[in-house]
Amino acid sequence: MGSSKRYRAYYAKLMDARIEEFVMREELIMLTAAELDLDNTPPVDFPGPRRVYAWIRYPSKAIRV
Repeated sequence: MGSSKRYRAYYAKLMDARIEEFVMREELIMLTAAELDLDNTPPVDFPGPRRVYAWIRYPSKAIRV
């Protein structure tokens, strides 16, 4: 089976945009003690993998991953 030539340019452009976003992003910023709130929400080790969401902070924006 061959690849679809119809979408080749679209996905190439999409991948270029993602690569550029990755290369040009800012340095990460550590969370403050208030944001971590370790007294009320301590870290937990689970026995198996789990789906989680996390916030990553940069100087100009925050991203949920």
